[in-house]
Order: sequence, then structure tokens, then C-alpha cells
Amino acid sequence: LLNHTSGIGDQSPAARCEPGTCFGYGDSNYEIVADVIQSASGRDAAKLARREFFVPLGLDDTWFQQAEKPRAPLATAYKGTRPVGRPFRRAPYSSSLAATALDLARWGAALYGGDVLERESRVAMLDTDRTADLPCQSARDCGIAYGLGVQRMFSAGWGAYGHIGSSGTLLTYFPEQHITVAFLTNGSPFGTQNVLLAAETFIAAIPGITTPTDLSLIQRDGTHGANVTRSAQNELAGVISIDNRRLAYTRDDGRQQDIVVSDSDGTHARIVTNPDDADSSPSWAPDGERLAFMSDHGGDTDIYAMDTHGGGVVRLTQTPGPDEEPAWSPDGTFIAYARHDAGVLDLRIVRPDGSDDRSVTRVTDGGRFTGHPTWSPDSRRLAFSAFDGTDTEIFVVALDGTGLAPITDTHVSEAAPTWATDGTLAFVRFGDIFNLDPGNPANSQRITNTPVQETLPAWTPDARQILFTAAAAHP
Repeated sequence: LLNHTSGIGDQSPAARCEPGTCFGYGDSNYEIVADVIQSASGRDAAKLARREFFVPLGLDDTWFQQAEKPRAPLATAYKGTRPVGRPFRRAPYSSSLAATALDLARWGAALYGGDVLERESRVAMLDTDRTADLPCQSARDCGIAYGLGVQRMFSAGWGAYGHIGSSGTLLTYFPEQHITVAFLTNGSPFGTQNVLLAAETFIAAIPGITTPTDLSLIQRDGTHGANVTRSAQNELAGVISIDNRRLAYTRDDGRQQDIVVSDSDGTHARIVTNPDDADSSPSWAPDGERLAFMSDHGGDTDIYAMDTHGGGVVRLTQTPGPDEEPAWSPDGTFIAYARHDAGVLDLRIVRPDGSDDRSVTRVTDGGRFTGHPTWSPDSRRLAFSAFDGTDTEIFVVALDGTGLAPITDTHVSEAAPTWATDGTLAFVRFGDIFNLDPGNPANSQRITNTPVQETLPAWTPDARQILFTAAAAHP
């Protein structure tokens, strides 16, 4: 019930699947939990919560609206710009708790910080891996990493725990910094997007949370992580040349983006692109003599190629829509890239001289983060992230557009695949890096499990290590 794998639908007792076989968020689960508590204890759930939690924690301005008398004045609830006339309270226990932001923050600090639950129960509550591999029942349910009544989320590059409420409420706890943030709004219902935007702005201003991103290396078994770059600017999207001697990456100082080339250990770094343009996402040619990258030099975001000193620039694509994330094929014959146009992901390839530009496959992007093509070692297939109707998964397709099929099937987001020279595919699953054998995709393996959000992995040429982007405090 608490991790929403009961099969019970939202606000409906009708089963959507057999228990334990799918993930589907439903308020009915919490109402049944309250019934279980009352049946097992012989006490009213609201009174029990007050005695065990609210009073000991000093939550004087918190109460269940449908079970208790008001303890403080209530804010007027709005649906858009229209007053609703009464507080948002859809069900007795799943969505009718009234509280101040201070009480909510105190509760989050106590619950997630370890003052409420015994250690074993807290670990079980925060375990989101148990549900990650289950399919979801609707697009709304997908993309949620869920434990026991708690979501795992990311903000400012850091992992956090908490929950979002459809009335415009957010509670989030950052375990690494021991900081709790509570946001309440009176937008009712479905003010989630507004509160997320407000919370992101606020959280970004908290000292100790927002840090620049750097590049790190880790062994393929998850051991021996080490920073490659460390600076006050964001450094991301790193790739290593085939001879393992040079590194290319994007540097973003908040005002502009540049391509940087350095030695593979991050030393002797130099900017090789025009400082007046936004240049990013470099990809090495197999001979190590040229780089493909994306740039807004011509007004639109297109794919370009240049030598490693920034000279010999050639524009490869020219379209009003954004062309992004170039990837040079291992045999050097094509550059793959993603074109996003009117809700469609167009996965394309073009020759290094700009000729033979053609589409490989077109799929609906679902408004999600899709694309990021990567080549198979034999240059015959592409892997990329795409919307499958409910969430983003990793897909594989042949260059002629045949054989399009997903190789992952979970209810959490999977993106940014990268193919190793030995055929192993690494990708990001909800902030952590995993790898799998495309021929046996059911046996994926976790590589990272840290407090920060890791993204944009890239294999070293020998397939022994993975370079990735993460907050500067990692590893």
C-alpha cells in the first residue's frame, strides 16, 4: 500500500494489476492504510497521529481537516484565480492534512532525519529500488522513484527525499546537508508545477546546496571514483579521445557555453570555440583530429565540426529546429544527432562533410528528455532515449530505421545511453548510472549510488571506466 504496488487505482477500489506487479500511485492506498491502523490499534488514526507524532514534535498547527477541529485559521484555496470557497480536502487521510510551512518542515526533518523511525524502518522507507523495475499503469505514474510513502527527487543536482502534493505543496529533505525545505501554496488543485518552479528558485539560493558540476571517473564496477575537473564553473558532457590522451567537454559559467580541450587528466585545459557563441556537447572523430559539437552560431542550434584547435569549422546542419547531441560513429562515416521539432524526436545521421543528411527514425517525445544517440561498436545501430507512451526508456534502432525496440522497461526515467567498445551499454536511471548487456537487458547493474545526481556518462576507450557529470562535491 505505501509503495503503491497494491494494484489499487487512484481513489477507486478497482484493481489495476495483481499486487506487486505494477506501480500506480493512488490516494486510496493511504485511506486503506488508515483503516488498517485503526483496525489494528483500535484507535482513531487522527488521534493516534496526534498522540504519537504531532504533540511530541510540537506540531501545534497541524490537524486532519475531516477528523479534527481547526487549530488555526485556514488560507483561502484557489483553483486558478477563482476562490474555491473551502480548503482542498479530497479524502480524510490522503489529502486533508492542514499545517503551516514551519510544522511541515519540522515533520520532514524529524521523519527523514531519523528522529521518528527506527533505523531499519527508515532504511525501508527510503528504498526506492524495490519498485523501480515495475511497469507503470499511466504516464502520470511514470518517472516516480517511490519508497514507502516517499519520493526520491533531485534538486540543484542533489538527491533528496520528500513528497509533492497536488494542491501545490512540496516537502523535501537533503540528507547530505541535513536541510529540510517545505513549500505551501494555496493553489488548488494541481498547483504542482508552480510550487516546483518556486522551490527550485529558493533552493538554488541556499548555501551548501547549489554547487557547480564537474567531471568524474569511476571504474565500471563502481569503485575508485575520482574527480577529473574541479572549478567554480559548470563542466559537463565530457568525452575522451580514442587514444585516451585528451578530454573534450562543455564549460558553462552561467552566461556562455564553450568547448574545452584538455589532457585526459584535466590539465592544460584550453577553450577552442568562439566565446560569442553557445557551444556544447563535443564528440570526438575516431582519428582524434576533429570534434563535432552543437552551436547557436548561425542563430539556430545546429551541428558543426572543427579541428581540435577550433579551426576548420564546418556547418553540417541548418534547420529552424534545434539539432543537438552529435555523436561520431566509430568507423567515422556518419555523425548521429537529435532534432526536436513540434513534439517529435527525429533521430538523424549526416556525413562529416554535411552531405547525406537523413532521418533514421521519428518518435513522439512526450515532452520528455529524449535523444542523446550513441553508436554500437560496429557502427550499425544507434541507442537513444525515447518516450514509450508512459516514460522515457532506452531504445535501439538500425541505421535503416528497422528493428526499433526498447531494451529497458521500468517506471522510472532512463536516459543518456553510451555504448562501450566491448558492447556494454551504460545509461542514467533516475540520477544513478547503470549498465547492461543489450543482448540480455534484464540484468542491469548499478554502478553509482551517491547523494548527487549523476548524468551524461561516457565510456573510456578501453571500456574500463566511465566519465560522468555530477555536482562538484562528488566523489
